[in-house]
Amino acid sequence: MVKKVKPIVIRPKSESEWLELRSKTIGASEVITVCGLNPWKSPYELWLEKTGRKAPDEVNDSMIRGKIYEAPLVDFWAIKTGHRPIKG
Repeated sequence: MVKKVKPIVIRPKSESEWLELRSKTIGASEVITVCGLNPWKSPYELWLEKTGRKAPDEVNDSMIRGKIYEAPLVDFWAIKTGHRPIKG
């Protein structure tokens, strides 16, 4: 029997609180890694980071671009699908 897991919506009050929570949880952007589908990071590497055995990757240009493009891409997705994501 498969047990359903109810997602928890966390709404941190600041970026520092968000970063602290993110270091202890699995977020939507990490699910692909957990499933073994991320070509840049293995589930084991993610586990090492989440358990404090390895420092997270240093911020690189791709990460910066992702942060800059996130809002317009969310807007594009909302227009195409008619759905809005839950904002934290």
